Amino acid sequence: MNRLFTFALLASTLTLQLSARDARAEIEAMPERAAGVYFAYPTDCIDANAETPKGYEPFYASHYGRHGSRYLINDNDYERVMDVLAKAHDASALTPQGEQLRLQLDTIWEEARGRGGELSPLGARQHRGIGHRMAEHYPAIFADTEVPAELSQSYADYFVSPMAANIQFIFFRPAKGKKGDILVRVLHNERAAGLPVADTGEKGLYRWDDLRTYLTSLL
Repeated sequence: MNRLFTFALLASTLTLQLSARDARAEIEAMPERAAGVYFAYPTDCIDANAETPKGYEPFYASHYGRHGSRYLINDNDYERVMDVLAKAHDASALTPQGEQLRLQLDTIWEEARGRGGELSPLGARQHRGIGHRMAEHYPAIFADTEVPAELSQSYADYFVSPMAANIQFIFFRPAKGKKGDILVRVLHNERAAGLPVADTGEKGLYRWDDLRTYLTSLL
C-alpha cells in the first residue's frame, strides 16, 4: 500500500507540472480554458493514437482524476448573483443582455437549487466517457469483472485543471514469446504527455525504467 500511495503522490505532482506548463498556451488557443476549475472537460482534442505498441500487450492501467462537472458549492453562490440582477431589474437598470442573463439564471436555479457540490449529469457523462474509452482502447485490462481498486480520495482544486481532469498510466509488457522493456503510455486529459524523459520515438510512450527514475526525482 505504501508503494501505491507513493505512486499516487507522484501522479499528483506530475499533473501539477503538466497543467502549469501547458496552461498559458492552452488558454491562448482556447480562452474558455481561463475558467480553470469551471471549464468543462474537453473531448474535442483527445488523442486518437491509443494503439497498443506492436509486439506488446496492455496489462495494467492507473487513472488519477478529479470529479467531473458539478453544481456550485452551495445555493448562496447562485442567490447572491440572482439578488443583484433582481434589484437591477426592479430599478429598470438592466440592458437587454442583462435581462436575458437574469432569465437564464432563473432557469438554471430551478435545476441547481439544493444540489450544491453534487456531480451534475454532465459530470457523470464525463466520467462514463473516460472509463468507456479506456475499456474500448485496452479491453484486455478490463476483461476481469473485478471492481478497480481506489487508491485514495483526496480533495484539492488545481486552478488550471478542468472538471474531470485526469492523468493515466497504461502499462504494456512484451507479448508472449517476445522480449523487450516494460513500456508506459502517459496521458494527460487523454492526450499524450510530453515529459523530459527519453521516449520510444512516440510522444507519451516511455520505458518504465526511465519514467520511474524521472518520477522518483520529483519526490
